[in-house]
Amino acid sequence: MDLISHLLAHLQIESGIISRWTLAGDWGINVCDFSPGYCLHLTSGQCLLKSESSGVLELQQGQTLLALQGGQCELLARDGAASTALADLPWAGHQYREEIGLAAPAQASRLTVEGDGPTTSILGLAFTVSHSRSNPLLSQLPEFIVLDADNEGMLTIIEPALEFLASDDSPGYAAVASRLAELTVIGMLRAFLIRSASRPMSAPLGIHDPRVRKVLTAIYARPTRNWQLQEMAAIATMARSTFSRVFSALVGSSPIDYVHQCRIHIATRVLTETSRSIGRISEELGYHSERRFRDAFNRLMGCSPTQYRANHRGHVGRLL
Repeated sequence: MDLISHLLAHLQIESGIISRWTLAGDWGINVCDFSPGYCLHLTSGQCLLKSESSGVLELQQGQTLLALQGGQCELLARDGAASTALADLPWAGHQYREEIGLAAPAQASRLTVEGDGPTTSILGLAFTVSHSRSNPLLSQLPEFIVLDADNEGMLTIIEPALEFLASDDSPGYAAVASRLAELTVIGMLRAFLIRSASRPMSAPLGIHDPRVRKVLTAIYARPTRNWQLQEMAAIATMARSTFSRVFSALVGSSPIDYVHQCRIHIATRVLTETSRSIGRISEELGYHSERRFRDAFNRLMGCSPTQYRANHRGHVGRLL
């Protein structure tokens, strides 16, 4: 597999709530106290996005806002418009305040704000990213990703399905919505990564650099291998010291530390999805001793493997 395929394969999207927003007049929405990731696609009209990390951005028809790990922002009809908290808006269908925590909603949410002036229509998608804290890619991405219509790729196919499900309450809705959430988010992120690969200033993980990309691809293909710095430098066809410096500058961690990050991310899934012993997991991931695995896990996750398993087992697909 190529590097982008490896990165996307490690992204696990669980559950999804689809919503249709119809907003008119001098409206404003404050996205606060909302922890899931979300994707907002403007099917018509325009609005402003205001956030501490991005400042003020103008979103136009056909553009999509992707916040993989959530993020507080304001969506406004105009600069200076008053905003209302997301939870206090007049939701219909899948009720925000009472049901947003359900893993499998029976129908989509609908939000209508009436007023004079142009109407902005938005297709929304809320979702959870499993084991997001341990995923090496997510820490490298901007809080908000904006994609233009010509960069969205599969959205031209997915948008009609989102439109249909936004009005559907038939049996089986939850299963289809969950799969469509995964396809939508993976497709959006793929478009961003492909675009970023040609833009060094915005590319996460140094994927624009062919030498580093070769090493990252090799690590993802065999994360349990006993990787040595000299071996990785040879793959990059660079001197060891030069490779270490370039890799660290572009990826944000040393080559060996990145190998540990990949292994620990695998471990978080194995811990919650299986009953394998800590010793067996450490051996499968290429650690020479259980103690080394426990130390690496605690350093990256802030808790022991046993604590992580106890806290996350059975926690699947909840949106709060």
